[in-house]
Amino acid sequence: MTTPTLTRAAFTAWLAQWPDEAIVGTAQSPCGCPIARFLESLPTVDEAFVNDRYYLILKNNGEWSHNETRFSMPAWARAFIERVDDWLDDDIVTAGTAREYLARIPDESEATAK
Repeated sequence: MTTPTLTRAAFTAWLAQWPDEAIVGTAQSPCGCPIARFLESLPTVDEAFVNDRYYLILKNNGEWSHNETRFSMPAWARAFIERVDDWLDDDIVTAGTAREYLARIPDESEATAK
């Protein structure tokens, strides 16, 4: 199975499907972060774990991706996670807030983190 690539465009499209008030994740939660929730919406992913450096997925075959490798978190995604975790007074992340925070991150941060 190919591990899904985390792209800003795919994450943005996923956020766009939700009304502003929809809860899309929680701050300070490696498995509840909006990016983890996005990855879990993909057909080949059962569960996801994210932090500001990498992401892991539990594949449909029951194996965690770290048995193979950890996947580098793109720079835009690191910035998004930091913004969500540092700026929210509440742990609930709505689609409207997630879109607002993502829009504040410059497009040039799309480059993959090493």
